[in-house]
Amino acid sequence: LTRIDPLTPISWLCEMVVYTGTGRFADATAIARKVQTLLEPFSPIWIHVAWQGLLAGGYELEARDVLEQYCARVPDGTYRSLARFLLAAVDRDPGAARRALTTSVETAAMWQEHLARILADACARLGDTDEALRWLKASIDRGAINYPFFAEHNPLLEPIRSDPRFKELMAGVRRRWEAFPPVGAARVMESCRW
Repeated sequence: LTRIDPLTPISWLCEMVVYTGTGRFADATAIARKVQTLLEPFSPIWIHVAWQGLLAGGYELEARDVLEQYCARVPDGTYRSLARFLLAAVDRDPGAARRALTTSVETAAMWQEHLARILADACARLGDTDEALRWLKASIDRGAINYPFFAEHNPLLEPIRSDPRFKELMAGVRRRWEAFPPVGAARVMESCRW
C-alpha cells in the first residue's frame, strides 16, 4: 500500500499495524513518526500514533505530547474523550481515567476491536485487571486473535498475564489462531506493500 499510495496516512497505518502485530515496535514507531507528518490535526490516527509509542517503550513523553496536541485540536466528542482517557493511562491516574471514559467511547469500543484492544492496554496499565480483561475479551470477540501479540509481544498486557482469566482467554485465542494456515510475518508485510 505504501508504494501505491504513499501520501495517504491509512497506507502507513496499515504497515504500522503489521509491524506492531509482529512485535517489531521500533519499526512501527518509525512508521508512526512518518504518519504524523501526513495527518490532519483532527485525524483519530493521532491516537494510534501515540499508543504505538507506549507499546514500543521509552516513548511515554512523546506519546503524552501527541495525545495532548490531539486534545487541544479536536472538539469534544468520542475521540477527544478517548485521548483524555489514554492520557490518564499514560500518567497512571485511575481517577482521571474514570472521569475521561465516556459512554460514547465504550460504545465505540464495543464495535471496534482495535479500540477495545487499546482500552484493554490502558486498563492494564492503570492496574484495573477486571476492566482490562473485559476489553480484551471484547476485542477478541470482535475478531482480534493475534495470539503471539497478546500472549508475548504486547508489553502493556504484562500486568495481567498471570491472571487465570487471561490464560483462559489466551487458550481460546490460540486455538483460533492455530486454525488458520501459517501466514508468516514476511508474507503479511509483503501483502501490505503490493
